[in-house]
Amino acid sequence: MCKRHYISIVLSALGLFVILPSIGNAQEDNPKNEYQKVFDEFNKSIVADFSSFKSKNDSIFYSFLLESWREYKLFKNERSSFPKPIIQPVTDTSSIRTIEITPLRKRPTMLQDTDRQLILNGRPANYQSIEVFKETTEPTIEFDFYGSQIEIPIPVTNHEDEANISNKYIANYFKGASTNEHILLTIDYLKDKELSSKLGGWGYIELLKAASTTLYNDVNTQVLFSWLALLNSGYDAKVGYSDKDIYLLVSMDVPVFYQSYFESNNKKYYVVLFEGQQPEENSLITYENDYPGEVGQLNLYFSELPRFKSKIKTKQITYNGQKADLSYDINLANYYQTYPECELSIYFPPPLSDACILSIRNLLDPLIANGTNIEKINTLLDFVQHAIEYETDEKQFGFENYFFAEETICYPYADCEDRTVLLSQLIKEFIGLKTIAIIYPGHVSLGISLEHHIDGAYVEFKKKRYYNADPTYIGAKLGMIMPEFENAKPEIIEF
Repeated sequence: MCKRHYISIVLSALGLFVILPSIGNAQEDNPKNEYQKVFDEFNKSIVADFSSFKSKNDSIFYSFLLESWREYKLFKNERSSFPKPIIQPVTDTSSIRTIEITPLRKRPTMLQDTDRQLILNGRPANYQSIEVFKETTEPTIEFDFYGSQIEIPIPVTNHEDEANISNKYIANYFKGASTNEHILLTIDYLKDKELSSKLGGWGYIELLKAASTTLYNDVNTQVLFSWLALLNSGYDAKVGYSDKDIYLLVSMDVPVFYQSYFESNNKKYYVVLFEGQQPEENSLITYENDYPGEVGQLNLYFSELPRFKSKIKTKQITYNGQKADLSYDINLANYYQTYPECELSIYFPPPLSDACILSIRNLLDPLIANGTNIEKINTLLDFVQHAIEYETDEKQFGFENYFFAEETICYPYADCEDRTVLLSQLIKEFIGLKTIAIIYPGHVSLGISLEHHIDGAYVEFKKKRYYNADPTYIGAKLGMIMPEFENAKPEIIEF
């Protein structure tokens, strides 16, 4: 049995200022009981105010769902793809020349928006919570979530599956589910798991999909439950339908590629498919008005790994004429496989797993232990250039596909941007220097900021020199650049 239930209260939506009454010297002989009594009364008033506020919003939203629906055309974006070397390039010189590479511009990313920086790795800005725990005797069910067994209450519901989907059917689901204490209890447990496991926006969607699949056989009900949970958790989500299928639609904070979307109120809503669903290519019918409560876009940026149960596998590589096993977390790699294809800046911040770092340290620490920072950088460059086999995304996948650092260890091949993501994490782990991505036409390399100037190719960015470090260019040391890019005007990605 689950042993607790908490209510997440969106304080900013209520515009409340929390001031606990002072107890003073009342009942000095038993101040804890008196404080608990005052706190319980305070909690009751907050919960009542929030319930009233939420009930009004839900009533307004229900009326929207009965009326304001229309058909939206779906679109899909693909990543820009430039020709890449079929064979990994090799330098034909050991000389290093000082060349200033003038960046064309800094590539726009979500990191430019300081307001959004405040909510990275967290909930929408309006979300704050007070946890109120209660005992519950609800029956529970367990499901596997990337190696962890998750226990949640089984919601009791009168909802019936419907063959003929309509806006009225969806509106009636919302009306019944949004006031169903059993369903809301289950959602609260899932919200608790999202926070405690550091899942972030996409991890929460994966959790909802896993939970709803366990709770319901009907895919449409799985979608409706997940939609309700996202709205209750402060995320901007909709549902739409086409013929007999209901689809989850989520507003995300960065562009997503290869995924259908429509635009409404200057926002893009991306279709999130559940198991068994086929992508709808043309159009969907959905409601025009937004949920009246405060909701925010689903954030895809994260810099802290989700807390999955580790499951370690190894890949054998050859480096310096010796074979070695590199470890990676297959649960983490499997999670990354589900991640939406998005802008390159998203892939740099997440660190390698502890097991992966340890296996690389066991291999490289003896080689760099007493070296200078430049010597360490050149060893790490040499490692990525030679130990990670090269293959273009087009040949390996048939489309442009970015990797998180852990995936580059997991997969048999990687191209230039994947190697650059991995190198940035190795520089951070072994040396701790600031890095940026340098985006040339059809190529990506790393820029590394040093404490002093050296000979070599560099870009000037925010009054610092970032020296070119190319993990694809075999034999290239820090400051060396492929000849075809010496006069290029690259873009910069800061992460």
